[in-house]
Amino acid sequence: MSDPGRSPPGPGVVVIGVVAGLLVVLLIVLLLLLNGRRDDRPLAQPPPPPTIVPLPTQPPPPPDPPPPSAPPPSPPAPTTPVPTGPRDPTPADAAEFAADFRPEGADGLRSVAADVNGDGVNEIVFAAIVADVVRLDVAAWNGETYEIAYTGQGGAADEISGFTVRDSTGDGPTREIVTSQNVGAQGQSVSIWGWDGAAIAPQTAQDGCWTGSNTYGIIGARVGRGRIEATCDGSPLPTAAWPTDVYLWDGAAWAYDSTIDPEL
Repeated sequence: MSDPGRSPPGPGVVVIGVVAGLLVVLLIVLLLLLNGRRDDRPLAQPPPPPTIVPLPTQPPPPPDPPPPSAPPPSPPAPTTPVPTGPRDPTPADAAEFAADFRPEGADGLRSVAADVNGDGVNEIVFAAIVADVVRLDVAAWNGETYEIAYTGQGGAADEISGFTVRDSTGDGPTREIVTSQNVGAQGQSVSIWGWDGAAIAPQTAQDGCWTGSNTYGIIGARVGRGRIEATCDGSPLPTAAWPTDVYLWDGAAWAYDSTIDPEL
């Protein structure tokens, strides 16, 4: 039931209401359209991660140089070939043997290198006193080394006063070995050896007061070229009256030649 005190709305009011409703509808549609456009825009992409630029690194140190290698070994110095067969002796061979040789009990040892047998090769001759007697040793070269080839005895001695290797017979090229020795206050003699064609041997006297002996003299003796003068024992006469025998080399031995009597 209508209110009798109110009048119905007029047509103008109705139109205004309708227009207002349409405006509301259009506004809603417009808002929807605007929202739709915003949804169509692409989403903002997150910024790319920062690029990591590696820091420059120091290059590794160069490897240590290898240690210097040892220089190649020098080639061996050329050596003198050692002779394998017979050879001639050298002065060094003689010196070495002379330095090493010493007879047991020897006193006053002397040595000399000389060609005794005339073959062009030196022997080594040794003279010493052993047990109050002159001892003679001769070393010969065997093609490789020296070796003792002869040992003999001379006269009684307290001292060797002379020692020579020379041509005493005068028929070289061989040489004789002569020792002079003293004994006591007045005793003096000589002993002599030589080459007999095959070996070294004592050179003994033939006849006279020293026959069969290679030691000459009792209170004095002298060896010349091919001649020996040697005092003989004239006891009981005083020594000043003792005779002297003379020996001459005959090519093979010392042969008695004569006697010299002292003038009193």
